[in-house]
Amino acid sequence: MKVVFNDVEYSVKDLSYQEKRKLWHKSIIVMSDEDNIDQELYFGMMDEVEKLAGIKEKDLVDKNGDPLNMGEIDLLMQEVFQNYMGLKKKSK
Repeated sequence: MKVVFNDVEYSVKDLSYQEKRKLWHKSIIVMSDEDNIDQELYFGMMDEVEKLAGIKEKDLVDKNGDPLNMGEIDLLMQEVFQNYMGLKKKSK
């Protein structure tokens, strides 16, 4: 699967139905109180997205080949998560 973030196309692993369901269930727990999101659970979920996606540190670069900063990495993982969950149209 391809995910586009900041004009860079990232190749990520396609997830099975069961992997998506597990991740979805985890997201419901993390987001159960939108006014008080448990940051530990949230970042744990983003780390799991990164692992499931098969993204390696060497892949975390911008269109100039420069490393993404931590905020950009978090935004990329959110983009990948949203694509996995079907919350946005898949990047082509």
